[in-house]
Amino acid sequence: MSNITTIESIDPNITGFLHRNFLERATYNLVHDKFGMPAMLPMHEGTKVTMRRIEKFAKSTTPLTEGITPDGKLATYTDVTAQIRQYGDYVTLTDLFKKTSPKRTVMEISDALGDQAGETIDTVERDELMSGTNVRYASGVAARANVAAGISDADCQTIRKTLLSNSARRIREQINAGVKISTSPTPESFIAIGHTDLLTSLESLTGWTPKEEYGSQQETLPDEYGYAHGIRFILTPNGKIWSGAGDSSADVYGIVVLGRSAYANIKMEKRSTQIFVKNPVDPLDQRYTIGWKTEHASKITNDDFMYRLEVQEA
Repeated sequence: MSNITTIESIDPNITGFLHRNFLERATYNLVHDKFGMPAMLPMHEGTKVTMRRIEKFAKSTTPLTEGITPDGKLATYTDVTAQIRQYGDYVTLTDLFKKTSPKRTVMEISDALGDQAGETIDTVERDELMSGTNVRYASGVAARANVAAGISDADCQTIRKTLLSNSARRIREQINAGVKISTSPTPESFIAIGHTDLLTSLESLTGWTPKEEYGSQQETLPDEYGYAHGIRFILTPNGKIWSGAGDSSADVYGIVVLGRSAYANIKMEKRSTQIFVKNPVDPLDQRYTIGWKTEHASKITNDDFMYRLEVQEA
């Protein structure tokens, strides 16, 4: 137990008045959870969840022969299995720290742990989405190491064409033009999630419509920045970056474009993130802990309904 928060870690002996409103931490909204299918793992049923899809039947275009019963079709299915895992962390505090620090300090530590829990799961979900098999490298180059360009109209058009060909369904309903001047209708769209660094590149796309010009502001999504080529773009500081992985050792940014039912997020039934406050258990009651724990899995359920694009920043 090497990490223990003591009075030396966060000095309670501040000269003057410590304002009760602590400075804001750098946090971000959790966006990778919002577009997945929710699923639950019942208690006492192991650690794995299997999700089943009945595959499409081939078209039956041969006319029936009078009086003859055809063979019919055999139903086939695909199973997708996800394994739920535990995540958690904690902070150890001393009794002296608790007795001497400002009252709000412990509450702020608890809030910071809550932020950590959410951002941990958001990253687990992001990394699963970035593992999909459908991938395009900017401008159609062969591999991540060759990526040297930012996002282009051709990239977006190719991805939209492929998703539509795969019968991927778009996620959000159409937003119609409003009565405000210069507002634009936004058709139902696929959803893309990427890093905030990519905003300048996106603004250069042909037909880029910033969300401020949507016909209805009530229909905009959290952290949505705009629309182009049938895709609505959600940007987050937690977007995926492969540092130094591109051409000339440039950073490569991952953008995942999603249709409906592309992935699932699985939680334990009747359980959410738990917060634990453990009172001192050592011989002299010198230490106690605050922590969190959760069970979670994120799993791609249909690669045909999603596409990963890898680009450089503009």
